[in-house]
Amino acid sequence: MLARSVGSSLSRVLQNLQNRGRFVVARCQPLFLSVNLKKDCELPSILIAESCQKHSNQVNSEDGAVCGHWQNSARNPAVLDSDTDVKKPTPVAIHLAIANHLLPHQFEGVQFMYDNAFGSLAQGRNGVSGGGCILADAPGLGKTFQCIAFIHAVLPHPVLSAKVKKILILAPTNVIINWRDEFNKWLNIDGANLKTFDVTVLNLVPRKNRLPTLMKWHNGDHPSVMISSYGMYRQSLEDSASTESAAFHKYLQNPGPDMIFFDEAHMFKNLKTKYANLLSKLKTKLRICITGTPVQNHLREYYIVINVVRPGVLGDRKHFNQAYATPITKGGTKDATPFEVQRMKSQSYILYETLKPYVLRRDSSVLAHLISPMLDYAVIVRPSPAQIRVYQDLLRLLPVVRGEKKWMKQAMTNYFDLSPVWLHPLQPFSKVLPDSVMKDFGLSSKLVLLMEIIKACEKVGDKLLVFSTSVDSLKLIKKMLQHYDECNQWHVGADENWGWKEDFDFSFIHGETSPVKRDSIRSRFNDPNNQRIRLSLISTKSGSQGTSWTGANRVVIFDASWNHADDFQARCRVYRIGQTKPTFVYRLIAQGTMEERIYNRQVTRTSTSHRVLDEHQILRQFTAAELEELYHFKPIPYVEGDERKLDPPKDRLLANLIQSHPEAIVSYKVHTDYFVNQVDEHLTDEEREAAWQNHKQFESNEDTFPGVNQ
Repeated sequence: MLARSVGSSLSRVLQNLQNRGRFVVARCQPLFLSVNLKKDCELPSILIAESCQKHSNQVNSEDGAVCGHWQNSARNPAVLDSDTDVKKPTPVAIHLAIANHLLPHQFEGVQFMYDNAFGSLAQGRNGVSGGGCILADAPGLGKTFQCIAFIHAVLPHPVLSAKVKKILILAPTNVIINWRDEFNKWLNIDGANLKTFDVTVLNLVPRKNRLPTLMKWHNGDHPSVMISSYGMYRQSLEDSASTESAAFHKYLQNPGPDMIFFDEAHMFKNLKTKYANLLSKLKTKLRICITGTPVQNHLREYYIVINVVRPGVLGDRKHFNQAYATPITKGGTKDATPFEVQRMKSQSYILYETLKPYVLRRDSSVLAHLISPMLDYAVIVRPSPAQIRVYQDLLRLLPVVRGEKKWMKQAMTNYFDLSPVWLHPLQPFSKVLPDSVMKDFGLSSKLVLLMEIIKACEKVGDKLLVFSTSVDSLKLIKKMLQHYDECNQWHVGADENWGWKEDFDFSFIHGETSPVKRDSIRSRFNDPNNQRIRLSLISTKSGSQGTSWTGANRVVIFDASWNHADDFQARCRVYRIGQTKPTFVYRLIAQGTMEERIYNRQVTRTSTSHRVLDEHQILRQFTAAELEELYHFKPIPYVEGDERKLDPPKDRLLANLIQSHPEAIVSYKVHTDYFVNQVDEHLTDEEREAAWQNHKQFESNEDTFPGVNQ
């Protein structure tokens, strides 16, 4: 009776209990129930679906062929594969100590990886091999935890470990320590000792010991996981002495590991990169890509990531461009023709459905039910008079180029010439000017606003992250903080005696910061008992991915990146599972400059991402000409009273900024409002059917597309 009573209470969180003969268990936590199941519920049947209860005796019986670490468990684990096709089943399961902490969407993610990699034990016995997949959850939904739960279910299993015993995890340098720490956390969760396999970080092994360490990992009988940065992986293969080269290639490429995880897999967005070249020689077939932003600046980059795990599923690159990339891109602008818009919708839908078995995507809306809300603002900043004059002078000096390739190359060069002005009008000349001149920080609208944000955060006790694509910008911000500290000009409250000493009051993370130091900084910053370290300056490229900074709840994106995914990732360091406060994001965009055009491109590319990943329909905001026009500059002068024309924002900090510095703020926009799913724009059933028919016709003759001349 107790089992039935509690089981009915669990009904609203039990999801996907039956999946082709396998069963999963929803999270068993006081968050969902008024009763603490860990304390009050001892019967295994409480945690297993009614349809799975008939197998529970087999799972717990002494003669059942169960995994050794489940054998004497007092409760049933969460089952991924019940293996009921044989007399003595060997269920594949998540240990209950881990399963108790998985959220419903995370259970689904573990099941998804298992289904793709193995299908089922029955299929494996019949010689059917699995394949790769992409776990593409938005940042902050716990992808690392899902992977660890999956690995822990697979490596100790008596049948699966015969196929998969050695796992390699490749990740950016800034997250390898986080991977190690997450393994340590979950393999010792709630006091349980779940360490059934070894975990080694190759980057922490002395150079002379790397080859012996890899040999022990690859050749040993014990299940084990090797974690390496992409850079270390490449270095081990390219820089090894000739006598060691064959061994390194054997352990890392051919035959390589049994299974490989690519964290932040969008790094393979270019086939010409050194990493993509190494990947082409990798023989490991079981590949799992992990990325919260699989669609970056161009759809062809998505194609490359798909090809890592499922080669050929989208045809060759020419076919992909004709069938998907070109029509989806052309139909995404405000001035697209009705036919182009319809074709964009159709091909976005076909691409989504084609990849659905191999790509699991849950967007940030999942977080709305788990943590406090987020407000993400694009603040259009009015350049100061000095910034306007310098920017106009530099624009007149820029060379004129013709031809698309030359134009884009020149645009990038011009970006590096112009972008320092958005920081400070004298920044382009900082190398020849005395420091005393550069310390006139009031010449920069962005710096004025940033200092006000920092002060406001101090007053309310909120920690802050500041991201910038430019290390020089972060260095100037650091210099500004230290200037106020040295001049004793920093006063927040009557009893305030903190200043701005690096590593005590603020931290600075850039490309040269070691993984160990990054982890130390992040741990101190996230410590709720350490209120003094309240600001972190982070290079967008070096620190916007893969780690949790939930000690902060406010983020300033100081400048817009060419890659929309960079700024999205930066935001998600804070807005993620584990955040306990409301999140506020301030994107500072220099009005009228190239930066505003770059931001508009971000909006367009993010919209494309939502269309192909989430099957959403997003309003088209900008024309093709508006996106291409990078150099048109028409500053909007301040007129007294302009601030009263703006609707008051929900965030009190931003509202106060608008009132106190109206000369520096032109307007603001809630960034997420650009990406509202337009439900009434979705394809009808008839349009979907027509989309499939047209696509099949195109597949049979790629030179024509139905209706192309309409």
